[in-house]
Amino acid sequence: MAPRASDRGRLVEELAKSAMPDDERIEAAEYIGILREAAAARNGWKRILVRCAPAPRRIASAPESLQAEVPVATADATGT
Repeated sequence: MAPRASDRGRLVEELAKSAMPDDERIEAAEYIGILREAAAARNGWKRILVRCAPAPRRIASAPESLQAEVPVATADATGT
C-alpha cells in the first residue's frame, strides 16, 4: 500500500501497463478508471464502493391498463 496519492497513482499506472484481470465481465478501461479515482481520493474505498454498487432499482407504477377501476357509487331508483 502506498501512503501518498502520487505513489498510489504510480502503482495504478504500472498496473494499467501490465496484465488485466482475465475475466470477460471486467472492462479494462473502466477498471483502471475506478482505480485512478480511488488512488487520488483520501478514502478511495468509498469511491470504489460507489462505482461498483449496483444501479438503484426504480419502482415503476402499473400501467393504466392494469390499474383497477374504482366504481363510482350511484343512487338507485328508490333514492337510497
